[in-house]
Amino acid sequence: MTTSEDAAQHQQTAVISSATDPIPVPSYPTGGVFTILASTTIHASPSEIFHAILDLASYPKWNTFVPHATVISTTSSSPSPSNESDTRLQVGTALKLDVYMKGPGTGRRDSHVLVTIIEELNDGRNGYRVAWKALGWNAWMLRAERVQEIVDLGSGETQYKTWETFGGLLAYVIRGLYKEDLVSRFLDCSNGLKGYVERL
Repeated sequence: MTTSEDAAQHQQTAVISSATDPIPVPSYPTGGVFTILASTTIHASPSEIFHAILDLASYPKWNTFVPHATVISTTSSSPSPSNESDTRLQVGTALKLDVYMKGPGTGRRDSHVLVTIIEELNDGRNGYRVAWKALGWNAWMLRAERVQEIVDLGSGETQYKTWETFGGLLAYVIRGLYKEDLVSRFLDCSNGLKGYVERL
């Protein structure tokens, strides 16, 4: 492979993270203030990436942004062993996330979320979607939902794309104070997931 081909391949598979105009999310299709977006190509199957995201016990191995997530309650109608329900995402599960806003091990804060979607894509693409939204806020004060999409590209490659859209009055404060931190943490998280599943 030539140097130019190496560079092109690296550019294709590198993680790109940025702040953008609001992108619709399932619970709040309109009315967002801004979005944090990251995407990359991962050399692994969609199912491997999907299962890593669902497996809360794996988070300390790859997710420096949210290395721990504790199940608070679940309303899922899907039966599962009791030990699995404590370590695997399910729709209707409420979680307490340990969020490190300033980088690995620094700037820790709690965030409470509700898992809203875990599904296979039904729009002609082969892959999965996972989403959770923030809990504990009036909608006029803060609305936030994070989406993770996993799309099969063929030839052993998968596109991973994640975004979180913020709305409400506090979204302007978050954008002013934490936009750059969020861009960096989405980059770290996506790089961590990519490295983890590519080593499996």
